[in-house]
Amino acid sequence: PCASCIHCGEMFPCTDEYSLVSHGAGCPGAKLFSRGYVCFACNYSTPHKNSLGRHVRIHTGRKPHNCDECGYSTINLYDLKRHAMRHTGLKPFQCTLCPFKTNQKSNLRTHVRLRHLREQSGATLIHTTVSAALT
Repeated sequence: PCASCIHCGEMFPCTDEYSLVSHGAGCPGAKLFSRGYVCFACNYSTPHKNSLGRHVRIHTGRKPHNCDECGYSTINLYDLKRHAMRHTGLKPFQCTLCPFKTNQKSNLRTHVRLRHLREQSGATLIHTTVSAALT
C-alpha cells in the first residue's frame, strides 16, 4: 500500500482508485465534512462521486487521457481536447480588433487586455468595442 487516509489511517494501493473513491464516501474519520465524498489525501470534499474520482488522480498520478499524436497524457479529458487543438491548428477565438486568433478564450481576453488596452491607454477608448472583444 502506498496511500493512507489522512482522516482514519486506512491503507490503500495507489492503483486502486475505486477503493479510494468508495472509501471517501464512508470514511468514519471524515464525518466532520458536510459533503458526501471526501478525499483520502487532503481536505477536498464534494457531493459528487465522479468529481472525487477525477480529483483522486491528482494524488495517484494516473493520467488516463492520452494524445494519439504525441503521447501527452492528462488526468482531465477537457485538457486533452484543448491540447489536441495544437495538432489541428484550430483556433476558434478571433480578436475583433486585430487578426489575432487562439485556441483558448482566456488567451484572447489576455491578448485584448495587454495589447489593445495598453495601446490605447493614452487615447480615448471606445468601451463597447473592447467589451465586445472580451466576451
